[in-house]
Parts: sequence; C-alpha cells; structure tokens
Amino acid sequence: PLFLACSAIAVGLLSLAVGALRGFPDGFPITLSLAPLAVQTITLVSLSILIVALASRGNRDIISWGLWALVELAAVLALVLYALFPEHLLVGGALTAVANALLGAIVCYVAISFETIGKRDPYYYALAAWLTWTAGKVVGRVALLLAAQPSPLVIFTVLSACLMVSALAIFMGYQKGALQQTVVFPAPAPFSTKVAAPKLAVTAPLGSTDAASRTAQTPSPSAVVVGGEAFPATPAPATAPDAATAWEEGLATLSETYMLSDREQQVLELYAGGYTQKRVAQELGTSLDTVHTHVMHIYAKTGLHSRQDIIDYLRGHEA
Repeated sequence: PLFLACSAIAVGLLSLAVGALRGFPDGFPITLSLAPLAVQTITLVSLSILIVALASRGNRDIISWGLWALVELAAVLALVLYALFPEHLLVGGALTAVANALLGAIVCYVAISFETIGKRDPYYYALAAWLTWTAGKVVGRVALLLAAQPSPLVIFTVLSACLMVSALAIFMGYQKGALQQTVVFPAPAPFSTKVAAPKLAVTAPLGSTDAASRTAQTPSPSAVVVGGEAFPATPAPATAPDAATAWEEGLATLSETYMLSDREQQVLELYAGGYTQKRVAQELGTSLDTVHTHVMHIYAKTGLHSRQDIIDYLRGHEA
C-alpha cells in the first residue's frame, strides 16, 4: 500500500538524519554529560505527560501525526543548535537524543498500526519497521565516517533535505488517504421478524342473535366466547425486535464492551453503515487523517480487522 511505502520512506529518512546527528560531525557518537542527560530526561517526561493528557481527553490525533510532528521538530531544533553552537555539541546532542527516543515511539506506533489493519503476519510489520529504523541510523553514521569530516554546510544541507522529504512523505501518506477503504459494504436492509398471531376460528352458536354472532366472531382481547362460554384468550407471541433495532443495539454493545469514545462511536456507526472514510470525514466535518486514526483505534480496541468483520459481528448480534 502507498501508506506503508510513505511510512517506510519517512522512517528511513528520519532515522538517517537522527543517526547522522548523533554522530555529528565526524560519525563518532556524542557522549552526553549529566546536564544534557537531565535536559533530555525532563523533556521526554514532559512530552510523555502531555501526550497522555491529550490522548486521555479524546485528542487521538496526537498519537498519529502529533508524534511525527514532534520528531521532525526535535530533529530540526537539534540541527539548528549544532549550527549555532558548533563548539558545544552537547547542546544539540540533547535534542538529538530526544528525537531518537520519539522516533522509537513512531516505529512502535507504525508497527502496531499495520499489525492491526494489515493482512500479513504481525511479525512482518514489526521486523520491517525495526530494520528500516536501524538501517537508517547506520547509514547516517557510516556516511559521516566515510566522508572524512565533510563541510558542515554539506551536512546541514543533506540532513535538511532528508527531513523535508520525510515530512512530505508523511503528508502524502496521511492526506491522500492511502489506507482508505473504497469498497462500500452496505448495511443490511432491515427485515421483519414479526410473527402473526394465530387466528381463532369461532363458530356462533345456533339460534344466536346477530349481536351475539358479531360478539362471537370478534372476540375481545381478554376473552374468547365459544359456545356461549368465555375462555381466556391466548396471548399473541411477543414481537421480536426488527433488524434495525438489533443493529443499533449491536453498535451500542460493541461501543460499551470495548469502551469506545463518543467520537469513535460516531465513526463506527457511519463506517459500519457503508460509508467510506472520506465520506465519514465529510459527514463529521473532520479530516480524513482523523477518521483513519479513529478507525485504527476501533480495530485495535475491538480486535476486529476490517469493515466486514464489524458487519459480521453486528449480524451475529442480530441472530
């Protein structure tokens, strides 16, 4: 899929840039002292708390494109600090370590996302993400070692290009909706499960008047008159809920069981009803990226892997 290719390109280029920044400018690793380590730790803890707080308040986008933005921002700031303080590499090294840690979170997110919605074995996506991440950093570090201390201007230019192309790849992958499912599965049409009450054949007694005949032929709900005697009427069987009601109950049960958010419930209702992700975004007045993120979270929470799995679940609930 296009989104998988875009993610691989973005992770590879980001890893290359981070690997080069960790070995700036000659390829040998920068050893952080106590102060830069403290800055790195405080920054990572603060960002982690911020991400968790925003995610818990329903801002699910911070887990997807928000992490990409943070990695790009940290790498750019590290590049700027290296340029501003060439004699104090530890200043940029602290931001580089932050970018590397956030990039690890990105790799985990990408692997889990494709494990959830992909059709291959989960280890395929985990291994592909890990190899792309590791290979990118190795290439960045080895390139500096083999270049024999190239001009800082050349390094900054190449790394800036890597960061720009990686950001472009992510933009294309998310905005073009490469993972959008274009096949529409219509919601099952409601069908009637009402059971008709059995008709009672009642014969009027001989010699009865017309009124008595009408009474005998149209028994009251509480009694049936047969041969001049009243008998309790057999209650009609309870009407089973129709398919539309069962469908709504299935959606409610699915949302409650797996603790879906209010927004995820709205996306689920439209998505299971046959709307494409693009159409869901239009109906809810949000971006395609946001809807795609909600769909991935629904898959992850419920353990279902496609729209058809959701429909099968709801039809099972009807049955």
